[in-house]
Amino acid sequence: MRLDYGGSQSRPFITLSNGLGINLFLRATFELEIKKLLIGDIPKVFEIGKVFRNEYIDDLHQPEFTVLETYCAYSTYNEMMQLMEILIREVTRSINSTEKISYQKNEIDLSKP
Repeated sequence: MRLDYGGSQSRPFITLSNGLGINLFLRATFELEIKKLLIGDIPKVFEIGKVFRNEYIDDLHQPEFTVLETYCAYSTYNEMMQLMEILIREVTRSINSTEKISYQKNEIDLSKP
């Protein structure tokens, strides 16, 4: 199986491992890999992970960021929104022991739709 570190228009982020003395290819997206799971008859898939972009950097574009990708076969737009709300709520609760988070000095309650 060929591993594709990019996706769509993305080029892989290549970095040198000093300890190993080799180039490492950090993935730019994992969309293609989890879509392959759908084709392989796994009806619901998601992944939270780090991705790296080898492009420009400014206040809105950083080379490393966290992405949540989720797919559910035969689901409607509304069902996917409900799935995402549940997923984000449960991940937040498991990490913070609460459904509330602080963002820019504001408290956000994720228990509500």
